[in-house]
Amino acid sequence: MPSIDVDREVKAFWKHNRGHMKKWYLKQMRDDDVISSASPEFLLMPIAEKLGVRLIASPVDPQSGALTGPNNRHIEKVRRFRERFPQATVDEFYSDSVRSDGPMAEMAKKAYLVKGNQIKPWPR
Repeated sequence: MPSIDVDREVKAFWKHNRGHMKKWYLKQMRDDDVISSASPEFLLMPIAEKLGVRLIASPVDPQSGALTGPNNRHIEKVRRFRERFPQATVDEFYSDSVRSDGPMAEMAKKAYLVKGNQIKPWPR
């Protein structure tokens, strides 16, 4: 990654991929939404800012690509969410990964599994 202009590449990524965001989400988006992802924080920050939502993601050094803290997956998502929002209630939770997002789904009032454009109740 040291030979890559990371800022330029991230901008190009979102210019190309912004249109792939699910329209159902954009229609129901709320100002208290939180994106919680194992993806690098530097990659998701521009879209989180553009959408006006909060972000919890994996801390990755954009120059080296090295993880600089815990990967935001599985139980770490719950830990970091509770650290930032200790009193918050998770009304709805959406994910495409049963395996890595089970703990977050369990703490939500309603959880959904997203596959393509299909949204199904979380398998419990």
